[in-house]
Amino acid sequence: MTSPRADDIVVWGYCKTNVSTLEICEWHDSLSFERLQTSVAQFIEYALRELYADFSEWFNLAEYPDVLETFDPSEKAVFLRAAGAPDDIADFDLGNCDCFSGLLAVIRQQLASRSISQLREAAKLFNWTVESGLFLCDSDAGATVYLGYPSEVAPLLLDRIGSQVRETVPGWRGPSEIEKKFIPISPMLPMLKEAFESQDPGEKVLAVKLLYWVCGLYQDALENDA
Repeated sequence: MTSPRADDIVVWGYCKTNVSTLEICEWHDSLSFERLQTSVAQFIEYALRELYADFSEWFNLAEYPDVLETFDPSEKAVFLRAAGAPDDIADFDLGNCDCFSGLLAVIRQQLASRSISQLREAAKLFNWTVESGLFLCDSDAGATVYLGYPSEVAPLLLDRIGSQVRETVPGWRGPSEIEKKFIPISPMLPMLKEAFESQDPGEKVLAVKLLYWVCGLYQDALENDA
């Protein structure tokens, strides 16, 4: 990709388990759907596998309120089949089904689609599934992934970067890669966030270019800290 555009797609994902943390920050041009699809699917599959390995009991016993209400007919059928529901569910308690398996099946169907809108739906359902599954769990583990246009993802990503710069305390090993890269430019982050809220088209064009640069710095820092 030669230059960033306002209709490109930014992906930011974060997963923390009992033993590891994975974070991704990527930028995909609007014509590179297969790379976008692969990246989002790999992150979600990794997060679900790792979180379930540590918290299977919580996910299996969790309540997933009104789980069927947002599904279209095909998704509802996929969910019920994977959840092990009987053919006649009119008077059946969905709480007796394997709701987590049903949700995974719907997420995977959405991920396999050829539509950015369906990838976004998969991300939303994934975030909701993890949040609901770990709602009562006394742990800071969790995962979330966002994909969308720069103006949609920028506020979340910039807040994430800013919080790490504030919260990371240099130890005997010295500053982290994120600190090295972002402490010098940390005052710029809230200004960049404000630029995405501006009504000035020129500011927004500049904001997109700067965000692309910030994403590159952050991606390098994540890889070097890994």
